[in-house]
Amino acid sequence: MNSNIFLAMFGLNPDEFELSNDGPIDYEDGYIVDLIQKVTRDKRVCPRCGSTKCYSNGKYPANYEDFAPNGKKYVFNITRKRLRCEGCGKAFSPSLTGITPYSILTQNITNKIVECFKEKKTFTDIAYDYHVTTSYVIKLFDEKYKYVPRGNIPEVLCIDEFYFSRRADFKYCCCLVDFMNRELIDIIESRQKPFLEEYFDNVPFAHRQKVRYFVSDMYDGYAYIKNKYFPKAIHIIDLFHVVSLLTNAVNSIRCQALKQRGTEDYLNRFMKLHWEYFLCWYEKIPDKWYAPKDQDGVVYHYDDMVSKCIKLDDNLWTGYNILQDLLHYKWYGNYEDSLKFIEMISKRLIDTGNEYLEKVGRSYHNWRYEIASGFAKNEYKIHISNGIAECINNNIKTIIKLAYGYRNFERFRKRCMIMYYYSK
Repeated sequence: MNSNIFLAMFGLNPDEFELSNDGPIDYEDGYIVDLIQKVTRDKRVCPRCGSTKCYSNGKYPANYEDFAPNGKKYVFNITRKRLRCEGCGKAFSPSLTGITPYSILTQNITNKIVECFKEKKTFTDIAYDYHVTTSYVIKLFDEKYKYVPRGNIPEVLCIDEFYFSRRADFKYCCCLVDFMNRELIDIIESRQKPFLEEYFDNVPFAHRQKVRYFVSDMYDGYAYIKNKYFPKAIHIIDLFHVVSLLTNAVNSIRCQALKQRGTEDYLNRFMKLHWEYFLCWYEKIPDKWYAPKDQDGVVYHYDDMVSKCIKLDDNLWTGYNILQDLLHYKWYGNYEDSLKFIEMISKRLIDTGNEYLEKVGRSYHNWRYEIASGFAKNEYKIHISNGIAECINNNIKTIIKLAYGYRNFERFRKRCMIMYYYSK
């Protein structure tokens, strides 16, 4: 390979070097390359006084490491020149293109490590790949990304939390997501009101005015922030949380009914083993047959088994039917019809007298306007939800799991922003 091409492959300037032998020398871990620094006229400038009257003042050896695209390690033994200024007496070594001062790594490998910050890798994994210490990778990250700004506030703003730390004040962090562009906007250190207020106080009023839809779950802190900082935006409760709230209640009633019956008959076994069919659309119950061991060859269709089981308990029967009505409601109607529907559902739940269903009914009543906005047709004619935020949350949780947790929130935030926003 041409020596100029070979040096350029590692980000080195061929005009600044000359090979002291025929080429790389093979050794156990990789290759050794002996180079001699050439001092050009433009490098003979004193860094202290700027004088060009400099003379040679000896030489010294220096070693630098890099990796080829095939993964092979290259050690560059460079004989570096030392100059001295005639005017001020300053001794210095001319800089080299592609060589980082006070480091044994070339600038090429430093750039490769920086590029890895955009990938789903831990600092330890990056350090292992490039045979450096984890502390060096973290130091390089902090030097490269001293400040990472948030993204632009979008028209459809989604907010959702995820578990971050055991500390009480910082147990749950918040992520802000652009629903339309499917992008992470920023991560807030805590979902508690003081942290949210401090964050949104620093968002310019003109930027907050852009938000037309504010999407969240049924957390009072989010409602407070929406009313204070986004008064003109329409608040939408993610329908996944609406459905899951009733689903969990019906599942609790199913478990309660199992304990109350206490018998280990075929109905109890079915309720225990096939719990998912009591919480889904009835159309999704599989077209299969169930053959109880103690029924002498009698078989029942899964539809019949679900029907038999829910009739064993009045609360389970009522909760299951209300859940089916909620699942089968035709979305994207007008707002008035959606509001009437959710009010009807909440009243039915409250009137049951069951503690689980009453609690869900009261929550539906308190959030009826926001839930109705989620059901109703919007100006974009699409279903607006927190699904994108949940997806990004899962990716963020993966980063935390891979690293076995983060102690420094700001470093964690910058890493996530680089991976999911600035990498694009």
